[in-house]
Amino acid sequence: MDDNVNKGIKVDEKRNFVGRYFFRVDEKFRVAVPSSFRKIITQESNHTLFLFPGPFKMIFVFTQSGWREFWDCLQRLYNPTRSPFNFQLMQLTQNTWDVSMDSLGRILINEHLREYTGITVGSEVVVMGFNDCFGIATKKVFEESIAKFSVEKIWQDLGVVIKLPREEKDGASSGENPS
Repeated sequence: MDDNVNKGIKVDEKRNFVGRYFFRVDEKFRVAVPSSFRKIITQESNHTLFLFPGPFKMIFVFTQSGWREFWDCLQRLYNPTRSPFNFQLMQLTQNTWDVSMDSLGRILINEHLREYTGITVGSEVVVMGFNDCFGIATKKVFEESIAKFSVEKIWQDLGVVIKLPREEKDGASSGENPS
């Protein structure tokens, strides 16, 4: 039995793509997938992934079940009277590609997605975890847009305020015993 279960902590079996990794695109336009991501992909979708163009000239990558969940969410937003939205859904599906991760943990970036992102042979790319999926962007795009987001600003926008303990006037911190 898992120790976390005994402590009353619920262990989430859901995917957990986290972190930021740098790789180079090889001569066949393949990108390595971080080993921690490969474990999730192997367990959850038998090496099959869905790639589609995301914001910031980035590729979003989903497992099979992650793609189904994402697509179900989009379809709940579907409204037959909103033709521009329907066209956007069609654009998403026609620009989505399924790929298989090879035995060395690499995925092929197709021509359409390479053109969209500016990925070329030898490009340095950043593979970023987004918890339920992960993204791939050129290092240049990452530095010019994504990396500019301030962590402090993100916490502030979320309404999270962290107050550190104040030091006492005599210089001793509030947690110290004066004796």
